Amino acid sequence: MPIIGPEALTGNQLAEQFNAALNQEIQFYSLPVEAFEESLAPVGKETAGGPADSYKWMGVNTELLSKPDQVINEMRAAVPGTPFTEWVKQAIQQGFFAPVTE
Repeated sequence: MPIIGPEALTGNQLAEQFNAALNQEIQFYSLPVEAFEESLAPVGKETAGGPADSYKWMGVNTELLSKPDQVINEMRAAVPGTPFTEWVKQAIQQGFFAPVTE
C-alpha cells in the first residue's frame, strides 16, 4: 500500500494521527541510525543495512532532498496522494493493523 500524500508530517505528528485513528497511545522515538539498524538485525544484516544506509545518505545530503514547498502545483494535481488519516483508515480496513481490543 503506497504512502504518498499532500502533507509533510513530523514523526510526532504521525504518532498523533496514529493515536487518533487507532485509539491507542503511539509514541514517536527518533533513534540514531545505528540503533535503528541494530533493531532490524534479526531480519538479516544485509536487509537491515538497506534502510539504514538510506537514512545515512539522507542525513548527509539533506540539501538535495525536495522540501514540501518546492513541489509544483502541476505535480500535486497529477499525484495528489492520500491524506495520512485516510491512509491509516484504509490500512486498518485492509488488515495492516490488528484491531484494538480492551
